[in-house]
Amino acid sequence: MSTGDSSVRTIKQLADQLDAMKARRAAMASSITDDRGALIALDEQSQRLFAGGDEAGEATSLKKSAALKDRIKSRETALSLIDAEIVKATAEHAEADRMQLADQTATDKGAALKKLASATAATSKALADLRKACEPLVSDSFLVRQVSDLVTMLPTDLQGALDHAEAEVNSLIDGLRNGSIAPPMQVEHAPAPVEVVAKPAIETRRMLVLADVKWRHGTEVKAAAKQSTADMPTATADKAERLGYACAVGSPGWKKHNVGRGIVSLHPTVTGIVDLDDENLQQMKVAFGFDQHRQDAQMVERVNGVITQTFAGF
Repeated sequence: MSTGDSSVRTIKQLADQLDAMKARRAAMASSITDDRGALIALDEQSQRLFAGGDEAGEATSLKKSAALKDRIKSRETALSLIDAEIVKATAEHAEADRMQLADQTATDKGAALKKLASATAATSKALADLRKACEPLVSDSFLVRQVSDLVTMLPTDLQGALDHAEAEVNSLIDGLRNGSIAPPMQVEHAPAPVEVVAKPAIETRRMLVLADVKWRHGTEVKAAAKQSTADMPTATADKAERLGYACAVGSPGWKKHNVGRGIVSLHPTVTGIVDLDDENLQQMKVAFGFDQHRQDAQMVERVNGVITQTFAGF
């Protein structure tokens, strides 16, 4: 196997290793994102268990949260190590590319120099033959004498040019091989600009969600934790409000339910989330506690004489 073949193999190996590292990093980053989503869900679960007085369940949930936090921390450390490996592998791949190009350039220059030396030798021999052919007629023709004088000088000039070229090109070859001279890099033409089409704006309403919910927002699926706020497409917000899963920020219902938690996102894949896009979604029902008692008794809440909530089914 030639040195060139070995160099190509090395570059391919480095490229394959770099691709594998990048794939491993992407998988690790995705796993961390999933774990963070699961951690949010566990924190929400712990709060609900605490509110419901289930101390044993809360303790179990907190234990799972602690283990998940440790795993996230460990994976984040591993991700940093992978990033460092990718930086190193990228530099090694770039250096291998540079060395291969330098070696190829040096080989090409050496071959060109040999070709010039061969052509110079052939030309010098031809000129010597021409001068010898001129000798019988030099005294009889002015033009022949001028040709004879010219071909007498040319071999010396050609040899001088060849010696100078050899010195310069050999210095270039040495520099390319030892790394002191950078090879000419190939010019990569910039791709044609891609026309950017602006996505249509989605009209939204800010809602306080009264359950863990998810919904489709354009091409994405978003989710929010109970008692947090979220910006929903208008149609989704209207449906969630109608079925009791959310109330508009600023409304009387919001003033009653709001606990100041702001926006708390959930990962859409967390189990147990209400899908607001479900065509068969039913009216939300209170599951337990004083809210259930108020619903059963059909109690009516008034604020400044105005009915804000009727507890006859949310």
